[in-house]
Amino acid sequence: MDTEEDLTVMRQYFRKYKKLKEVTPGKVDKLIIFDRGDDDGDSKGIDDNPSTTDDVNDDNHIQLNRKHYFNSTPGFIFIVNGLSVNLQARILHDCIFKYPREPNICNLDLHGPRPQPMSAFLSKLRWVTMGYHYNWSDKSYIPENRGEFPSELSDIVKCVAREIGFPEFRPEAAIINYYPETSTLGIHNDSAELDLDFPIISLSLSLSAIFLIGSTVDIEPLVVYIQSGDIVTMAGNSRLAYHCVPSIVPHTTPTHLLNTIKSELFNNWKDCELSFNDFINYISTHRININIRQVLPVDGSFNDGN
Repeated sequence: MDTEEDLTVMRQYFRKYKKLKEVTPGKVDKLIIFDRGDDDGDSKGIDDNPSTTDDVNDDNHIQLNRKHYFNSTPGFIFIVNGLSVNLQARILHDCIFKYPREPNICNLDLHGPRPQPMSAFLSKLRWVTMGYHYNWSDKSYIPENRGEFPSELSDIVKCVAREIGFPEFRPEAAIINYYPETSTLGIHNDSAELDLDFPIISLSLSLSAIFLIGSTVDIEPLVVYIQSGDIVTMAGNSRLAYHCVPSIVPHTTPTHLLNTIKSELFNNWKDCELSFNDFINYISTHRININIRQVLPVDGSFNDGN
């Protein structure tokens, strides 16, 4: 077994925060928790000199006025509560009932027919890919392995990309991760895309999580608390930064989100494959993360010329 001295700094942090299953503001070492109200968005936790802009863009019910930047990780931008609660509810519904459907690909497709009923399928669902389908075995994309990218998600991330200075960003691939409360995401960076000049844009829904990010694994990472509705972007120097999720925090799906879902969806519930109560229970016990990338360079070609 590795000793603490044998581990990278990020691995030491990963082990430390993996044990964390409850978050009290001001009582978790080095954890940055952004205020959710309408104030100036000052961070709580370590002082990494985050700065906040006040530009507002309400396209598609997106709220981009509370962007935070970090001197230690240039290009990493944290947008607090960027997705309105109604938009979160809509996306969550689509992540359960629309996006996992074929021809999109999910982890269960690697093991034979998808299980039925819907509740059995959801219990084993861990990821879905859309647009250019990510090949997990060799960490690549190929031209022929491509599906349609959802227009509603495209509209959202294009708006975010414009706001952070990438008006030409093309959403071409998405990975949706479905995390039960006991899940983690290991330390990694994302380098499979053919043009690394464009950002990764990440949307977080339901349960909160602890997120670590650093330019290398040998420096002290930022430790950030991500909550439902937050948007994270990684571009520039942070595009290849190492990051991970050591802990999903139980019982943190926002009450106002659940109440919105109940008021907006319950009376018109038509998804007979899953009861409304099972849907509420699922999103109350899972974190759903959608990360979107541009795969191809500006000229739209793969390296092999196809």
